[in-house]
Amino acid sequence: MCFAEFQEMKVTEVVSKWELKRLDDLNVLLQRGKNTSYGNSEIQVIKSGQARGGKLFDFSNPVFVENNFVSDDRDLKKGDILINSTGIGTAGRVTYFNLVGKYVADNHITIFRTNGKVNSEYVLYYFENYFGFKNLESAAKGISGQVELSLEDIKAIKIPVPPMDVQQKIVTECNAINNTVSEAHQRIDKAKEEVENKVKHVVDNYKNELITIGNLTETTSGGTPLSTNRAYYNNGIIPWINSGEVNQSEITATENFISELGLKNSSAKIVPANSVLIAMYGATAGKVSVFKNRSLYKSGYLCIITK
Repeated sequence: MCFAEFQEMKVTEVVSKWELKRLDDLNVLLQRGKNTSYGNSEIQVIKSGQARGGKLFDFSNPVFVENNFVSDDRDLKKGDILINSTGIGTAGRVTYFNLVGKYVADNHITIFRTNGKVNSEYVLYYFENYFGFKNLESAAKGISGQVELSLEDIKAIKIPVPPMDVQQKIVTECNAINNTVSEAHQRIDKAKEEVENKVKHVVDNYKNELITIGNLTETTSGGTPLSTNRAYYNNGIIPWINSGEVNQSEITATENFISELGLKNSSAKIVPANSVLIAMYGATAGKVSVFKNRSLYKSGYLCIITK
């Protein structure tokens, strides 16, 4: 069972074999969080930038409410759904609250608390994997980054509500997939740490034998054929690495190609496979990649070729 059986029609409208119900009919609480002053009480505030979506929070800079803070039914409970409701790039992000302790949400977050007719994790996965952040964000109104996702717009959102056993099956399967992904990330992080430790061991134990890269390699810079001359690109067969591809640790294929004419009329150079490419400036400055095939690359990059 998955959300593939639901067919999106347009923003905020779906068709399903299950009954569609408004969020307004599925809650005991649907309300913005509180606007509060910060202090040093034991009640922590979740700001919109700290609710990162899914089940993730970023509390690298925690804040707490003032000591005279007055609690109400908006004190967060496990299973609450937090919907970021302000700001371009933030409005529409949905996070599941499952933390232990005393927390409140600030007034840039809308709190959805189910009335028991819908599983709150099901609501999370529906918004996260089917309805989508972009659909929620598109409902926000405003300009210059000060967009607002209104309470009325959130109330009007309709979601398919299958029987509770079907909802639970969806949640169980989604949780299992997320656990597999999390375990894979942990293995990747551990492997990266092992690589870093091995490199550090070599450097620490052979400090007196270090030599410069220039003694072992050749370096060269790339070139970019004139972009306005389409003859340099049309029907090209020579792989040409662009700036986005250097984000990969290994480049095995390129999206763009140039022609023999483009090669002859530019400073672009063909370099051998397994050369190292370093971005020298721009958004990718400092990125390092290895291209596995004989290729060209654009200007703004330094290529290191082993001798």
